[in-house]
Amino acid sequence: MRRRRQSAADHLSPRGARTAAELSQRYPNVRVCADNQDVANRSEVVVLAVRPQDRAEALAGLRVGDDGVVISLMTGVGIGELRETLGTGAPVVRAIPLPTVRELRSVTVTCPSHPVADDGLGGALPLADESAFNVLSALTATLTTHYGYLATLTAWAARQGVPAEAADRYVRSLFQGVGRSLGDDKQSLGQLVGHHETPNGLNERIRTTWFGTANSEALTKALDALLADLAQSRAGDTGSASAWPNSPAAPRCSPPTTKWRSDCSTPSTSAAAGSPRTSRSSASTASRSRARSFRR
Repeated sequence: MRRRRQSAADHLSPRGARTAAELSQRYPNVRVCADNQDVANRSEVVVLAVRPQDRAEALAGLRVGDDGVVISLMTGVGIGELRETLGTGAPVVRAIPLPTVRELRSVTVTCPSHPVADDGLGGALPLADESAFNVLSALTATLTTHYGYLATLTAWAARQGVPAEAADRYVRSLFQGVGRSLGDDKQSLGQLVGHHETPNGLNERIRTTWFGTANSEALTKALDALLADLAQSRAGDTGSASAWPNSPAAPRCSPPTTKWRSDCSTPSTSAAAGSPRTSRSSASTASRSRARSFRR
């Protein structure tokens, strides 16, 4: 991310005081500003890294000059609304940074394309249309479902008498290993399914009996409902299930789901107006390794 050349500093909002203080102590070029307007005044690139339901408070009265660039990490808040709120004609770019962007190992979706947002993140997937951006935002919401799936597998093995530590180690190794095959873009995801299972074998049995038509349709319905909500700008979003018009009340899980806090860290920002959910990106890159498919 770019900064003003004369200051060579990253300017943070004071809203998340504890995180801002920690970052300013960890990195010598990080400065905590007096308020959000001070951040915007000092920055060529303003990164909005607040929860959508907090934006009314965080962005109240904030103005960004037309000569800057605004990068928004807020879900479900369109470019038009942001321009109106900030009173700016500056380029506004929406982005979806994933946790692995800090190691430059993930693709960051941006909309629309802009060199400030697309360069230096380890890979960008620029989109011209906000509707397509919302579709990929919905896909991003399946990330913790994947972890929950792995946790369920581990818990099941432990109930069968396998030591919990051994079950956890095996499940992690299993999916880290086969996950490398995703780097082979010459095979479609459908082909990977076939290459990793034997006809009438164990993998096919679980896939067809558990993730059958009913579960597939349920997942599609959940994604459709989420996409409908993402297409709306929700000024009154409270972060609860009831704030999403098309979502049923979510059942309580055990252990309870961890919610994002306004002072949590998110990867890769330079000048943040809002809570300073920022962290440095390392310069390391991951080499692509291909795993040989196995059948069972």
